[in-house]
Amino acid sequence: MVAVCGEIVKGRKMARIAVGGFQHETNTFAPQQATWDDFIRADAWPGLLHGPEMIAGVEGYNIPIAGAVKRLAELGHEIVPLAWASAPPASYVTEDAYERMWALFEADLRKLGPFDFVPIYSGGTARDLHPLP
Repeated sequence: MVAVCGEIVKGRKMARIAVGGFQHETNTFAPQQATWDDFIRADAWPGLLHGPEMIAGVEGYNIPIAGAVKRLAELGHEIVPLAWASAPPASYVTEDAYERMWALFEADLRKLGPFDFVPIYSGGTARDLHPLP
């Protein structure tokens, strides 16, 4: 366990944390939407990463998921990688891309749970086309 001061408290059970991410910078003035193909293709950042490959796949990049995975590991937490993907800046994320990414998260959450904490890193200002309930 980690004390308020940031020191590791020996003898305490660490958390089991599932991590994943969906990174996209939405520019509503852009003419094209961010599609599933945009998220699976590697560009300046890795393409779609799923499961254990995600940990090594984001290492060394200056993105939220990389920092989170590194620090959680340093603190001794059990990290359960879900999936991570990014797309280049574009207009809204298509519903298809959003639903496919969520399907990856949901399947692993059901199969690999339970968890103590599940942060989903959505860096940028990712927005999709369907309204929130």
